[in-house]
Amino acid sequence: MPKYKEKAMKKEFLILLRRNHNVIQPCLDELGIGRWYYHKWMKDLEFKEEVLMMDSVTDEWVESKFFELIRNGDKVATMFYLKTKLGDKYQEKQIIDNTHSYKEPLVLNINPPKLLPPKLLPPNDQKLIEE
Repeated sequence: MPKYKEKAMKKEFLILLRRNHNVIQPCLDELGIGRWYYHKWMKDLEFKEEVLMMDSVTDEWVESKFFELIRNGDKVATMFYLKTKLGDKYQEKQIIDNTHSYKEPLVLNINPPKLLPPKLLPPNDQKLIEE
């Protein structure tokens, strides 16, 4: 691919990346190119800086949508926030009570397995027992 065409594709890719909230594959599909180009372009520091900047913009956008859910009373979003940000206070804890007393003692029946008499064993095993 000629340099001028690749430069134009990089620019178009960045526009598509912003529109697709930093999801790479749809941008590549729309341009009709493989992921190899993306990895090659990430070696270009200017391009990489643009992509990373868009990552932070996307993160902020997602955060704002998340807080909109909390403001609108979404209980799941609220609980998620409380568990992740204030985990010490709002972490679900499992309390195990191991102080139960049994009325009868626990009896384990441990008997050695009964062995077959040598005459009932196959002929090869009889020789081993006799030795």
